[in-house]
Amino acid sequence: MEQTSVTDEPALFAISPVCDQIDIFAVNSSQTNLLQKTFSDGTWSNWKQHGGLTFKSAPTAVIPDPGTLDLLVTDASNTLYHRHYNGSVWTPTDSWFTLTDSVTAVGSAISQWAGRIDVYSRKLGNNETISLYNTERNSRRWFTLYYGGFIAKGPPVAIVTGRYTMDYFLLGTDNRIWHNHDSMGHHSGLSSIGDQTFVSNPSVVSISQGRVDIFAIASDRSAMHNSFQHVTNETDGVWTGWERLKGSFDSPLSAVATKETNTIHVFGLSSNGALWHREGNGSVWPGNWQSHGGSFLNVPVAVSSCRDTIDVFGVGGDAALWHQRRGSTGAWTPGLNKWESLQGSIRV
Repeated sequence: MEQTSVTDEPALFAISPVCDQIDIFAVNSSQTNLLQKTFSDGTWSNWKQHGGLTFKSAPTAVIPDPGTLDLLVTDASNTLYHRHYNGSVWTPTDSWFTLTDSVTAVGSAISQWAGRIDVYSRKLGNNETISLYNTERNSRRWFTLYYGGFIAKGPPVAIVTGRYTMDYFLLGTDNRIWHNHDSMGHHSGLSSIGDQTFVSNPSVVSISQGRVDIFAIASDRSAMHNSFQHVTNETDGVWTGWERLKGSFDSPLSAVATKETNTIHVFGLSSNGALWHREGNGSVWPGNWQSHGGSFLNVPVAVSSCRDTIDVFGVGGDAALWHQRRGSTGAWTPGLNKWESLQGSIRV
């Protein structure tokens, strides 16, 4: 892999619909196609192309029902688009539904219950957080919420933390991280998680019911961690406080949880683009950061598709997708400092 400078913008999105199946999405280097590659039955497919737009950002995907998938992406005119897969065909067949205009890159998309989709982004010009939601499967009837004031510096990050509950986070214009909890439509309102300031958007995981673990990069480039446990559906827990996980990173962090083994895996890139990894249970972080080598351009992306199995991806200096897998035994394939090329020509 060729060495080059690291960027803060994500270039990839990965999602696992069922055990040992992964779909990974990216925009090609000419921005003319949204690319999809699927891992299933132990093999990777060829790149599938979704055209019809001049794509601006890496896409986001969500699974509102088993066997379905919804894609969300912005184009060069900052318009947010949507496409639905019902398990056999894409709708629209050769085009995209328009959702709203004047937004930044898609922040995140979640499904709080079967058939429900919530999409979070940020309006251009006024830093206002915007949420669009759809409660009717494969419907064009989307509803819009504006909330959170005008403090968003980066796109919101949302996560489901329990039945009918979700939490969303954003990096504010004051460089602090702000948090809102939603229980059955009742919002706690935005509040800052302490006075610690950051230089990256947060990465958030939920390792168990009501549990939130959040990671971000402080101004000294070290990794920071905080956690929260909801006692009920309401916001009645207490943040444990920011702890320094050390390290020195030139990209936002990427975290993924394996709930079956109560483990969180955190990934980040050093100044030369090498990938580093650390794991723990959110309370204890044994050992130090471990280098996986490589030389990548963008924020790493990780996904867990089966019990204690982790797949991590990055875009190299050759614009190709590179991949490593951690099996249930803890061994990395093709090796701790070796990477498998999945080809492609990806925009970063």
